[in-house]
Amino acid sequence: MLLAELRKWCEDVQVDPANALILSNVPTEAVVADITESLEAVKVLGRVRYKSKQLVSQLQQDMILCECQNPVDPKTAPPEIYPLNGGTPWKVTLLTRATSLPDDFTHKVLNLLQSEGKSLNDLQPLFEQSTPTQSDPTSIIRAVGKLLEKTMRPPQEDNAFRRLHVFSGVMPTPAGEETLENWLEQAQLMLDECDGSGKEKKKRIVESVKGPAFEIIQAVRCNDADARPEDYLAALENAFGITKSGEDFYFAFRSMQQKSGERLSDYLRRLEKALSKAVQKGGLSPTSRDRARVEQLLRGAASESDILLLQLRLKERLRNPPSFMELLSEIRVEEDQKVTRRNLTTSTHTVQQSTAHSAEVDALKTQVKALEAKVQQLSVKERPSVLHLDPEVLSLNEQTKSNHRRQGAESSHQRALGNVGHKKIPNESISSPR
Repeated sequence: MLLAELRKWCEDVQVDPANALILSNVPTEAVVADITESLEAVKVLGRVRYKSKQLVSQLQQDMILCECQNPVDPKTAPPEIYPLNGGTPWKVTLLTRATSLPDDFTHKVLNLLQSEGKSLNDLQPLFEQSTPTQSDPTSIIRAVGKLLEKTMRPPQEDNAFRRLHVFSGVMPTPAGEETLENWLEQAQLMLDECDGSGKEKKKRIVESVKGPAFEIIQAVRCNDADARPEDYLAALENAFGITKSGEDFYFAFRSMQQKSGERLSDYLRRLEKALSKAVQKGGLSPTSRDRARVEQLLRGAASESDILLLQLRLKERLRNPPSFMELLSEIRVEEDQKVTRRNLTTSTHTVQQSTAHSAEVDALKTQVKALEAKVQQLSVKERPSVLHLDPEVLSLNEQTKSNHRRQGAESSHQRALGNVGHKKIPNESISSPR
């Protein structure tokens, strides 16, 4: 019996069952301080001490036993504890019986079941296996909540998560298949977000593996027929993953540097992937995750990112570092503003150059127009004088020609007279002797 096992557990650690409070669904990475702080935030529980943690065989899950300072009243104790640092709620199990439910509450439950077309028999599979806890009001409330969740859920919600890609474990990775790292990330997201049962999740994992990976899953099922989906993923990672410890992953994270030309946001995403691996392997506490991310971002960033980091004032925020999404959003905003300023400066410089060029062209055009105007003025002034001199030149030319002709005629006449005188002298000399 489950109740007997839990009471035996209390007896072994010397805890009064009336003061015992048992938690389930607590993440493995949760630390004791966070657990006690979240429990003490519930005022009705008072002071709470963390006692021990063990695997409950009947439920096949780890449970945590805590001791309250005063006996726990099942009527006032909450069915779930919400951790202060966020995450899925932790289920609460008590070892003391509660008083019978009030008639008005029973009437409300019956009316609710009737309105949904259900009966009390439909609640039986949702109860825990032990008889004493069936009368626990916490169990009844939880069972009703699960029933409503199933009845009000859309029919396709369980199958809304897309099918996983194929993984075989063959190296190098064949075309059309995923690498182990990418496949494990998708499979873990499916386990966290899909509301299907564990059997449905295991079926999806089996459908997406083949070859050597399928052989590993078969070996796990043969050794443990009740293996959980998380066991399948752990076996595949152990068989095909990199055999590194958490300290190795943490050292690799601390050694990462920003590449030349790489944007700071891309460097941050690379850091986050390595940091997640280090936390998953136990190399770093989840509570130190945000601070380690900021420290390595400051340490590994290139000099070209110094101005952007100064604008974010990350050194002053180390005591209360931002989360990954907050930091990524801030960096993206600064990067976009930087690109906008650069584009604005480039366009302004181009406009200034074109404006200066236009001014030079306009000045040259003005000078050309001025020269053309001067040339036209000179042409207008010179043209009348040429027209006025042309008749005078012609008259002088005519006079010169006339003088030349007159002088030529006179010369010809004189030559003619000279020739006539010479011819008469010989005649006279011949006739004189007679």
